Amino acid sequence: TRSIIWSPSNLVDLEVVGPGEEGIVSFGIRSKDSFPIRSGNDRNLVLRLRTSAEVADIPQEFSGVRVGSEDRLDLKVKSKVLFTARSAFASSPISNSGLVPPRVGVRTFYTIIWEVRNFSNDIMNAEVRTALPPNIKWANAVYPGNVRIAYDRGSGEVYWEIGKIPAGTGVTGPALTGAFQIYVVPSESDLGNEVTLSNKSVLRGNDSFTGESLQMDFDSLTTDMEQEPGKGVVR
Repeated sequence: TRSIIWSPSNLVDLEVVGPGEEGIVSFGIRSKDSFPIRSGNDRNLVLRLRTSAEVADIPQEFSGVRVGSEDRLDLKVKSKVLFTARSAFASSPISNSGLVPPRVGVRTFYTIIWEVRNFSNDIMNAEVRTALPPNIKWANAVYPGNVRIAYDRGSGEVYWEIGKIPAGTGVTGPALTGAFQIYVVPSESDLGNEVTLSNKSVLRGNDSFTGESLQMDFDSLTTDMEQEPGKGVVR
């Protein structure tokens, strides 16, 4: 019956409850890490907990009367969001050029790719931000062409104004992807090391169903690319 049952045999404090007295029963449950999302109708999920307390031995003066109480608790489930970032050269939606592994004094173009998946609730006011190190230059190319990714030259910050991320994005449909191109000309001080291409990427937004704020961080990205490992050390 998927029920948790308590009785005086395992909770002596509530064996007898006198007038004006009270007691507490506590337990813990863990929800699944994710819930099956098969269509747009699988959204705004709620965990419902129904509790009831009944008296086993009815006092004679209450004979024929149900003595007990029921209550229900509805818990809104926040949406599961997956956010990834990666650097790329060949495996990129934007055509890059230069040398890989990178060489001192030679300009090489890379692409930073952000991807977002969202499960059960619409995410509102969503945005992604990162800052470029001083030696990394903005190449003024984004993907797809209509994506709202911009660069602030004063702060060195790249930001993606997403707005709304509908429930089911990347689950019942394609993931949300945004990419931009940068370039670097390694110096002698970079020799033998990887070059940091972007600092930490941060996704922020608000869960429209639970009202909670969302923030997810992804570590800085370097010339040591996820899909092209071992090609990031400057020569």
